Amino acid sequence: LVFTTHTGVRAGHDHFTEDMIRDYFGNCAKESGCDVESLLSLGRVEGQQEFNMTALALRGSSYHNAVSRIHGEVSSKICQDIWPQIDPGDNPVDYVTNGIHVPSFLSELWRDIFDRAPARGGWSQNLTDAGYWQGVHSIPDHQFWSTRQSIKTQMLHLVRDRIRQQHARNHGSEAHLDRLLKLADPDDPNVLTIGFGRRFATYKRATLLFQNLDWLRQIVADPARPVVFIFA
Repeated sequence: LVFTTHTGVRAGHDHFTEDMIRDYFGNCAKESGCDVESLLSLGRVEGQQEFNMTALALRGSSYHNAVSRIHGEVSSKICQDIWPQIDPGDNPVDYVTNGIHVPSFLSELWRDIFDRAPARGGWSQNLTDAGYWQGVHSIPDHQFWSTRQSIKTQMLHLVRDRIRQQHARNHGSEAHLDRLLKLADPDDPNVLTIGFGRRFATYKRATLLFQNLDWLRQIVADPARPVVFIFA
């Protein structure tokens, strides 16, 4: 069993009261031939009063990894209470750097551009070669920008369709819908669009937008430079 820890923020490590674990897992533990106290011991951490799901995952897995080298160092310190007898740097929290499946992640429009660009043939076999990718500068600026704007136009069409469906489902007014979509205009993709495409969990910190209100006001109050924020 491999356990991957993803965040260094407390809200990303679930804690539950031991009474809740007893209520929900008492019968399950009994049916599995495990007494509840043995189960609770797997989620206990010295100095904490609650059942720690990360502790349970660490004790129940044979390999533990973070998602980057730096995150591995941070996670070793966060999890040091599981192995109090050794220094954090010596505990078994390793790391595997996050990656993506490029053919799935990259738009077809970009793939076509890279296929046609000078010296870009075989780019999919050279994804980690930084020197090779300097060749991206050979793509003419107008071609690069028009591709980007085409993809942005597709995104704005999708946003409008999704918001219309959501609005109809919630029985919203047409006037409010018009206000919502005023600047999300596929015919004008030059509007600065700031996207937040993450799960809306607390530790993702969507409210950072409001941390500096004067700066936010400066960004959004210029009528000549409209801004759209998209939370997805």
